[in-house]
Amino acid sequence: MDTTLIASLAFLDNAGSMLMVVLGVGFLIFFHELGHFLAAKWAGVRVEVFSLGFGQRLFGWTRGDTDYRVSLVPFGGYVRMYGEMPGEGDPSDTDSLSSKSVGQRFVIYSGGVVMNLAFALIAFPLVFKAGVPFHAPVVGDVRPGGPAWMAGVEPGDRIRTINGAAVYSFDKILMESALAGEDGILLGIARGNQEFELRTRPRFDKRRGLAEVGVAPSRDGPIVRLREGLSPAREAGLQDGDEIVAYLGRPYDRDLEDELGRDLMHDPLSFARADRLLPLAVERDGERLDFSLKPRIRPGRARLGIAPLVCRVIGLRDRDDKALARDLKALGLRLGDIITGVEVASTWSPVLDPKHLQEALAAATSARLTVLPVALDEHDIKGAPRKVIKVPKLFLGKAGAARLLDAVGLGGDTLTCRALVQPGLAAANAGLRTGDRILALAGQKMTSWDDIVRTVNTAAGETDGKTVQVRWQPRAPTLTATVEPREAQVRPEPVPVADYGFDAALAPRKEIYRVAGFVGSLGAGINCSIDTLRQLYVTLKSILAGRVSADNLGGIITISRVTYEYAEDGWQRWLYFLAILSLNLAFINVLPIPVLDGGQLMFLAVEKIKGSPVSARVMTYAQILGFVMVIGLLVFVTYNDILRVIR
Repeated sequence: MDTTLIASLAFLDNAGSMLMVVLGVGFLIFFHELGHFLAAKWAGVRVEVFSLGFGQRLFGWTRGDTDYRVSLVPFGGYVRMYGEMPGEGDPSDTDSLSSKSVGQRFVIYSGGVVMNLAFALIAFPLVFKAGVPFHAPVVGDVRPGGPAWMAGVEPGDRIRTINGAAVYSFDKILMESALAGEDGILLGIARGNQEFELRTRPRFDKRRGLAEVGVAPSRDGPIVRLREGLSPAREAGLQDGDEIVAYLGRPYDRDLEDELGRDLMHDPLSFARADRLLPLAVERDGERLDFSLKPRIRPGRARLGIAPLVCRVIGLRDRDDKALARDLKALGLRLGDIITGVEVASTWSPVLDPKHLQEALAAATSARLTVLPVALDEHDIKGAPRKVIKVPKLFLGKAGAARLLDAVGLGGDTLTCRALVQPGLAAANAGLRTGDRILALAGQKMTSWDDIVRTVNTAAGETDGKTVQVRWQPRAPTLTATVEPREAQVRPEPVPVADYGFDAALAPRKEIYRVAGFVGSLGAGINCSIDTLRQLYVTLKSILAGRVSADNLGGIITISRVTYEYAEDGWQRWLYFLAILSLNLAFINVLPIPVLDGGQLMFLAVEKIKGSPVSARVMTYAQILGFVMVIGLLVFVTYNDILRVIR
């Protein structure tokens, strides 16, 4: 097909999705304001302005007493009624808002919220009957040491229920984890032919500002995503969306992906040879196509060629197995311990990562581990005495080693500054070996891996090809030997990167959730509406209590981006998101903040209780305060949006 035609079709497809964003968000605003408008007309109130957007009038028309307009700032909309502002209008005018009863004004101010609720109750049954694509509630990865790992959740588990409620989307798992109380969440799990429940207590992640259980969704693919411009992949005939079925002559699966990532970490230069052909097989329209790609080598960023070892105990679990609990107790590992080495057949070597430790123990009939006992919340290793522990026989051999690594979760060792030294790069050429401890860089003492990363990045940017002084403690050849520290001038050098011109994209697996029959889809829609409103309430409460960071709030940019993504998934997913967004608008508008509908309803409640309206002076100051609060929130969420785009 002609490339110009392909580009045109892509543009039309993107333009269509963008149009759905504009129409969707604009329609929700229109629908909300229409509720106020219709309620005002019902009560006999003169409507002076019906506006989509705020600020300067761009265009519109006047019909009767009403100016229908589109305004400059597209952050909402409003209906302006005669007698709405404090002190405005004569209460004796029958078409003035101030002349209406409390009940009539309650209907007018709640009209927008009612319309938002009505939209959701109409949209949800429609999309559930047609079928909505969701990210499948199937676990792909489980973070070692995380709450889900500790509870016994495994890759491939399907989460059927959370706290007894049905789950049809992976997003539901993330949401319930973030909003969980002290009792945590009860997961109903299907694993093969088994169905059972596990309770897990989400853990607050400071970086993300919310609680998580440490799971990632199962993914489909991978599929080809071509990079911009001419490339080996384009020249060979690969196309966007091709499904990768074989890589380096092997079926592409999770194990191969993990292996490739590990190999790239241990020896990046082996992946950056100009003569390294990449055998690749893809499936396109049911046909298998084989390719052999030759890379283009380009310079990467300057690096020393070191990486942290993965040998710190971040999780221990016995799966309620008394025998395993006994063996773990005999082993003597504690959370936070750093396994610095393993001795097999009188040969000691540093522990690089879980796979390396498993391979060493699988081939052993006896083994010892060297361990630095450090509490998990400690940030340095001062005074931590090294201890040597004997590995029980039940953790030796192939089955025993697998048993140990299932029970012990290992994470990055960021405290000892011991390094995995990548062959052929600057550090290795200067004489460093894997297991050596970095003591100082550029004259600065290193106390954590964050110090190393910060110093190397600064040095690579400032030295412009000059050397950096590295002082390190070589690893001892035996458990009892001591070795003097060494120093060298090391030049961070750009590490070449093999560019094949494509990325292997792994998209979350999707499933169609469909409810048969009108009654069933209506019930699902009502349940989804109630559940969404509950989540909004708990989210607000969690933000106020500090359990969820306000940094997770998003504004018009995030709304537009998410709406665009949903629009690309089809009209059902798009309409589903608009229904969720409509409930968000309803919830926000009933908050008792002046200038919002909820603020007006609050003043009506006060008027009903005290028997007279709130004074014009109080109303004016309250409106100003409410306006400042809303503008401040708008600025804050827009700032969050911009940060997300930059990152």
